[in-house]
Amino acid sequence: MHHAFVEITASVGRTTPVSDVIRLMGDSQPQLPGVFIVDGENLVGSFTEGALLPLVAQGRSLAELTIAEVMQTPVISVRQSELSDVSVPARLLHATDCLAVVDEQGTLAGIITSKSLQPHLWEAFQRQQAELAHQRELAACLSQSTAQYQSLLQALPDLVVRTSAEGVYLERVGNADFELYCGDADLVGKRGDEILPAELAAQRLACIQQALQTGELQIYEQQIFIDGSLRTEEVRINVCGDSEVLVIVRDVTDRKTLEDTNRAILEAIPDLLVRVNRRGGYLGILSGDSVKRVLLPPPDFANYTIYDVLPHALAEQKVQMARRALDTGTVQLYEQQIEIDGELRWEELRVSPVNSDEVLFMVRDISDRKRSEAERLQSAQALAQSEATQRAILAAIPDLLVRVSAEGRYLDFIGPDRSFNLFEPDLVTPDGAIADLLPPELAQPQLAAIRQALETRELQVYIQLIQAGDRLRYEEVRAVALGDDEVLLMIRDITEEQAALRERKQAEERLRQSEAQSRAILSAIPDLMFRTTADGVYLEYIASRRVTDVLPPTVNSVGQSMVDLLPPELAQRHLSAIRRALDTRMLQVYEQQIQMGDRVQHEEVRVIASSDNEVLFMIRDISDRKRTEAERKQAEIALQALNQELEARVAQRTAALRESEERWQLALQGSDASLWDWNVKTDEIFRTRRWHELRGLAEDAVSDTPEEWFDRIHPDDRDRVLAAMADHLAQKTAFYQQEYRLRHEDGHYLWILDRGQAVWDEAGNPTRIIGSEMDITQRKKAELEAQTLKQQLEFVLSSSPAAIFTCQPADDYAPTFISDNIVNVSGYTSAEFLSRPDFWATHIHPEDAPRLFAELSALFEQGQHIHEYRFLHKAGHYIWVRNELRLICDDQGTPLEIVGYFADIGDRKAIENQLRASEAALAEAQRMVHLGSWEVDAATRQLTWSDEVFRCFGLDPSEHEPDYAEHFNLIHPEDRDRLEQHVERAIQEGIPFQIELRILRVDGSMGYLEGRGEAKLNDQGQVAKIFGTALDITERKVAELERQNLSNRLALALSSGAIGCWDWDIQQNTIFWDERMYELYGIPTADIAASVPYEIWANSVHPADRLATETLLQQAALGQAVYDPEFRVIHADGSIHHIKAYGMVVLDAEGNPKSMIGVNLDISDRKRSEAERQQAEERLQQINAQLDRATRLKDEFLANMSHELRTPLNAILGMSEGLKEHVFGGLSDRQRQAVETIERSGTHLLDLINDILELSKIEAGKLELEMALVDVHYLCESSLTFVRQMALSKGISLSLEMGQAMPEVVVDERRLRQVLINLLSNAVKFTPAGGQVILRAYVERRNSRNYLNLSVADTGIGIAPADIAKLFQPFVQIDSSLNRQYSGTGLGLALVRKLTELHGGQVSVTSEVNQGSCFTLDLPYLTELAPPAIATPMSQSSLLDTDNSRVLVIEDSAAAAGLIARYLEEQGMEAIICPSGDRVMADVIAFRPALIILDLLLPNLSGWEVLRQLKTNPETQAIPVIVVSVVDERSYGLSLGAAEYLVKPISRQQLQQAIASLHHSHQPPLSPVMAASPDSASLTGEAPLILLAEDNDMNVATVSNYLTALGYRLIYAKNGEVAVELAQTQSPRLILMDIQMPDMDGLEAMQLIRSDARCAHIPIVALTALAMPGDRERCLAAGANHYLSKPFKMKALKELIQQLLQPV
Repeated sequence: MHHAFVEITASVGRTTPVSDVIRLMGDSQPQLPGVFIVDGENLVGSFTEGALLPLVAQGRSLAELTIAEVMQTPVISVRQSELSDVSVPARLLHATDCLAVVDEQGTLAGIITSKSLQPHLWEAFQRQQAELAHQRELAACLSQSTAQYQSLLQALPDLVVRTSAEGVYLERVGNADFELYCGDADLVGKRGDEILPAELAAQRLACIQQALQTGELQIYEQQIFIDGSLRTEEVRINVCGDSEVLVIVRDVTDRKTLEDTNRAILEAIPDLLVRVNRRGGYLGILSGDSVKRVLLPPPDFANYTIYDVLPHALAEQKVQMARRALDTGTVQLYEQQIEIDGELRWEELRVSPVNSDEVLFMVRDISDRKRSEAERLQSAQALAQSEATQRAILAAIPDLLVRVSAEGRYLDFIGPDRSFNLFEPDLVTPDGAIADLLPPELAQPQLAAIRQALETRELQVYIQLIQAGDRLRYEEVRAVALGDDEVLLMIRDITEEQAALRERKQAEERLRQSEAQSRAILSAIPDLMFRTTADGVYLEYIASRRVTDVLPPTVNSVGQSMVDLLPPELAQRHLSAIRRALDTRMLQVYEQQIQMGDRVQHEEVRVIASSDNEVLFMIRDISDRKRTEAERKQAEIALQALNQELEARVAQRTAALRESEERWQLALQGSDASLWDWNVKTDEIFRTRRWHELRGLAEDAVSDTPEEWFDRIHPDDRDRVLAAMADHLAQKTAFYQQEYRLRHEDGHYLWILDRGQAVWDEAGNPTRIIGSEMDITQRKKAELEAQTLKQQLEFVLSSSPAAIFTCQPADDYAPTFISDNIVNVSGYTSAEFLSRPDFWATHIHPEDAPRLFAELSALFEQGQHIHEYRFLHKAGHYIWVRNELRLICDDQGTPLEIVGYFADIGDRKAIENQLRASEAALAEAQRMVHLGSWEVDAATRQLTWSDEVFRCFGLDPSEHEPDYAEHFNLIHPEDRDRLEQHVERAIQEGIPFQIELRILRVDGSMGYLEGRGEAKLNDQGQVAKIFGTALDITERKVAELERQNLSNRLALALSSGAIGCWDWDIQQNTIFWDERMYELYGIPTADIAASVPYEIWANSVHPADRLATETLLQQAALGQAVYDPEFRVIHADGSIHHIKAYGMVVLDAEGNPKSMIGVNLDISDRKRSEAERQQAEERLQQINAQLDRATRLKDEFLANMSHELRTPLNAILGMSEGLKEHVFGGLSDRQRQAVETIERSGTHLLDLINDILELSKIEAGKLELEMALVDVHYLCESSLTFVRQMALSKGISLSLEMGQAMPEVVVDERRLRQVLINLLSNAVKFTPAGGQVILRAYVERRNSRNYLNLSVADTGIGIAPADIAKLFQPFVQIDSSLNRQYSGTGLGLALVRKLTELHGGQVSVTSEVNQGSCFTLDLPYLTELAPPAIATPMSQSSLLDTDNSRVLVIEDSAAAAGLIARYLEEQGMEAIICPSGDRVMADVIAFRPALIILDLLLPNLSGWEVLRQLKTNPETQAIPVIVVSVVDERSYGLSLGAAEYLVKPISRQQLQQAIASLHHSHQPPLSPVMAASPDSASLTGEAPLILLAEDNDMNVATVSNYLTALGYRLIYAKNGEVAVELAQTQSPRLILMDIQMPDMDGLEAMQLIRSDARCAHIPIVALTALAMPGDRERCLAAGANHYLSKPFKMKALKELIQQLLQPV
């Protein structure tokens, strides 16, 4: 069996070199933690990683040592079979560093170390703790199960009673709050017929007997009156004994009401609901009465698909959306246009997945909404144009605005600088008063308007007339309240407006007259007119009753093209006329003939351009004129013929007259009107045939006198008609027109419209009157029906519970009409509603008003809307009302009015609240008892769950139910068939069922359900659905199983002897033991007695534990403590065993302790395990301490290595630098080359040390990246610059390939450049001459993140696949042979990988031998620098003072200070130079510069200390500081508060960019000023004395030679004690202090020097090879002024000494 803590290992022989063993351990994958040394088949020793460090520290040659010389002995081994208990290897590891794991045959199988075992020890301990906790939880659950079961039963919302076979109530065990039929009567002992009505009691008894006979659950529903309310109840009867049943009664009234409500709501939905499958086949259709026109399949839609009904494109789109909904499981929403009955309609479709192969389409007609959206867009555009116009108007307002107080005192003036009223504005002061400056007749109205505006909060407007010079001036004064005690007066000179107003009124009057004339003229024009665009699109259409158009009246032509509406030849003729009219700008006239049914219509068409792109058509029917012309031509021909022959002309004339007479008669016969001609003078009347027909008379049956007409007029109408005729003949009316009833010959009356026009002679006497009659009986009937309908409507309105109203579509939506029955709803009369425009708006509940007015936008979008809100009743209370609104618009879509109804829905709201409360209670009850409901469609097997069923299975209720087949996967395999049989039997035979099932929850746990189901039949008596419930009985089942398991475990424990039971009779003081107790106490079975004296037990307890155990026993017997001790017992053989006891006191009837019962457990094994675990934990702590010590030793080793290597390097590099600078004299060329070789070698070794330390920082997590925005192109170019010379020397081509539009990325520029240079250097090094190296950079986006890809590809020697795994391991090289061709340390690529991973990226490599390699960096990046988590002091000084150009330059080097001053002058800034740090604070306060440029290496006072003082002083902390130094400590400087940090040498551009980042406004340049200290003169006299504390002779020689050559005096100290003594006695000017020295180190020496007042002022420079994180801070804290890390540049030491020795 494999164990995770067993690692792989290897074996070697005794003579194997140590170097080979180390290589074997490092090259293995994974690396070996150790190896074993074998001699034949025996394990004789071991070697681990920990043994390597001492060998390296001792400097021993690993290649010359054999493994037998350094191996650890002896070898401790453990067999694999013993590893099941982790404590076994833990104990053995106390004696050795590693364990050898061997199999049963003794063959080496692996190795165990403390490191590999440590996490598993903790896991074992945790498992034991978890097991103990689990046992405690089981005990607690067992004690709670009964109480939980009882609580669950009481929480059921049902009435549960137990009854006998005769219907007698035996027990009420259910909800005590259930509403009974018999009030609060006790049920127990009563029969059913004593409680229930007779018919219900009989039904109950029959079902009880049926249940007892069949053993099956009986379910039925009953209706019963309770407290006057009809309730519906569901009754379930189940057998619970041989002659008893359990009756469960549930009130399902709310559920029934809800079902009816849901059914009504579904029928009222204005949407079409269509179920289809994935292939587009119809499965079901539901369409309510309010569904608008749609395309539907025939009623037998089962064999139809969407493709059979819809156009192919729409059908395909619909199927695609259905598949998308099924694939994604989300609702899909889209819109489509479809032509229905010749009309283009918009539809909105929602596609919701039902199951894996079925979706539900909800189709809604949104044509009205689309039209509203278009209208709203037009309105928005018009509104935007109106707002622009209003802004222009406001900008041009010429008013004078005056702000005044409530008392009439002037506060402010706004407006044009001109006079107003009777004074000049410049004469008015802010404290002036209106009453003092204006005449009383002007002041009083203004003051009154001010008071009125403040009181009413409404705008006050009046006009005043004033005398201005020699003319009168009108002014309009507007007063509006600005607050509680201020008013704004707007005074406008409206003299010109008043004059213009009078002129405008006159013009309007003339315009009205002109419009009236135009309307009269237009109404008289017999032409058809319409406007079109140049393309023939109708813009406006004015029909004419005298011209019959080709277009039917039902066609709305506006917006449509004549090409689509007119016959082609007619449309082309019109389009040609349009083009000619627009091209020539002249009237186009032409005639055309149109076939109108069975006649030809002659038309004259006139087309004239009305704008550049519009024309006006005027079409006149000239058929009569054409006929007249034809007749005239015929008459002319006839006239010519008459000239030839008179007789012929007479005959022809007679024929023409006859023909004309016949034509006239035919025209009259074809008309519905009759004509009459009354000769007033002769009293003769001519009547047409139609006149006789209207009266039912023959033409010869009446005389030609007026009496025949008068006599047939209805008596009630006759006087009125005759009076109207007399008035017209007397010229009192312009024409005669009357409507009256006329008697038909058969006796019934007709309604006649009679019109006539009289002719008068010159004397004004009537000579004749000609008129016509028309039968208007049908029209009168329609009017009568309309009147009747109106009366019926008024009756309906007065008797309807809802009031009908109309209101305005804007502002306050003021009502314009409301039916009288509004008083029944609101208590207000219709007159009260119409009395104020805002009456309705002000009576809406304040909480509902914002929502209601916000929702009204939907009315204007969709054309109709329904909202419900609370309205203030006249009685003072609020009522719930419902408004259903419809927007009425004109042909252009402009809203005209809103029509709606106003209904009281208070009762419905109350019912809804009750329903919601019932639903909530039901849902909560179901949730509490974990009772859910479900149903299965018998035909489709579609499954529907309630939310609680989802929760029972551990599913989210927002998800879809599984289909019928899938849901069986959630049932335990052993229960699936049984459930399916019950369900199928219910579907096939309608048999109800009840079943208990095991279910598989989604979290992997198992639960238990009690399922019930019964069939629901359709109208044909067939099973339509199966309804049921699912009750989660997991807790009950688990409790039952736990109880059973506990019982079994108890029996097993008792039988196995692990637990003994006892019973102590307290009064008799005797103990009864079972057999196991004797075994636990080591008493032989032969000595078993009926009872055990108390002393026998007490004497068996270990003497050290007896007193505490007995005391606890006595306390427990008195009820003062719980008896659960642990104690030891001594067996007869002397062995000691640990016992755990539990006891419980039994009280008698008086409450006194009677006895105690309990158990004993032998816990000796547990005690031994605890002791072993304690030992393992102690060993684990020791192992952790050893690991901590190993880590500390590694850090110390790296520090020592750094010191030991840097110390000689300091001498080497310092001496070579001095030689190159000719400090020791001149050099020959050969000597110079040798010195350069020394310097290159030293530099190479220094790079190696830096790489090792860098890698150590990364592994220790102490390396911090300095993230900034970096230009990728610049980064790549600058990296190539470092290797360009090396590539040129080998003739290698370097190239850069960049992606387009490379962004700036947030990275550590220096570290990333280090990575690229490393990769580029390797590529050049391993590429033969004439090869090629390419650096590529591009960006890409993956998984919502941005990535920068940098790759270096070469055509070099390549890497074998087996060697690629070695690339990124520290100190590992592919070619490690002694005669290798390419040099290197093996650290470069390790650093590449570490630095790349610090950026969150990864590095990869592809290579082929002799073809080349490609290293790729894949870095995630950001394009914006994240803000710092904690604000730094820099945030206080991020901006410059734009009014101050002074810059304080704190720099002791005159050359550097002069360079910075020159750069500043170029930017127009004044430089003030301060050469030392001790007077900085005084100079800053004196000069108040806008910017400080600070060097760190200053004499007398460190730049770091200067920066701290600047940023802690309130007077100077706001001044930004730019650090310019050779010390590269950017992060530290910024943390102290520097605004920017630059490393010398700096360029002009760097300084300009740093200052520009501070947003400084430049001032005119001034000359630099030297701010020198008083003692700044050069030193004179004896050379400065320097104390050098250094124990390394090479460093002493190097530094002393260099400094003495520069003229300094030196004294030396080999340790810290001597250095302290010399500092106190010799008072050197400067101390150079090494840190690592014998006896007393440099840190302690510096602290002692600083504590002595005599030498506390002496500058100290720490010279050390310690370069680990924190070394610099420790040196400065100990008292050093500066810190130089070995090896250091001698020139840098010289400059630092010069700075520190500046005079003070």
